[in-house]
Amino acid sequence: GLRARLPQAPGGGRPGAAGRWGMELLMNAEKVGRILSQYGRSVGFFMPWHGSSEVYDWILAEVLLRRSRRVTAVRIYKLIKERYPSFSALAKASLEDLVSLVRPLGLTRTRATHLQCLAQRLRNSSVSSLRFSDLVSLKGVGPYIAKSVLLHLEVDRVFPVDSGAQRVIRRVLGALPPLRTRGADPERDPFVQAVVSLWLQIFDLQELRWLHIGILKLSYEVCQPKPRCHSCILRSDCLSARSR
Repeated sequence: GLRARLPQAPGGGRPGAAGRWGMELLMNAEKVGRILSQYGRSVGFFMPWHGSSEVYDWILAEVLLRRSRRVTAVRIYKLIKERYPSFSALAKASLEDLVSLVRPLGLTRTRATHLQCLAQRLRNSSVSSLRFSDLVSLKGVGPYIAKSVLLHLEVDRVFPVDSGAQRVIRRVLGALPPLRTRGADPERDPFVQAVVSLWLQIFDLQELRWLHIGILKLSYEVCQPKPRCHSCILRSDCLSARSR
């Protein structure tokens, strides 16, 4: 049953997440996860790299997306892919050319330097050789990017959470008190991580991929900082929407 699958508190004993937030909330989390997974399947791959099985495509995309506008990141992604279609090609690019290409995204020299270093480190890598600990040790790759690559290349059952997914989880499932710290790290949010722990235990890798696609789409277009609750697939299950 669901109780047997809940994440255990440190040192064993009663399930930590259930003990803190209650079984009803975690059962709602399972329902919401299934809705988001179905939603992800229905919207499909809505970014150019979503259907890719190449490490290069995912690393490039995620580095460009960090702290940037999605539309601009997609445009720059296509430009770089056309000019430098692989890690090997990118490793030969001049830093100044990369700076010029990524300038519209901001964090210009840092982003360009990270791309150049990643290309040099990963040009001989294969999907099967990817490990979370190795990826997060690379400059420009944090836990979110590492998990996104591993999940969508079907290497490991992990679940990346950015600020948008954090917003969806907290609004829909009604975490109290509300998260008030702007820029708070989703990896250190105990409520969000309790929900993610549950999802990791009940969904297989393919369901997790579609769940992630679904929560990305919802956070981008519906559950924005100023939410569009009237068009949300979760409006009947969302505690935040009910309270409005």
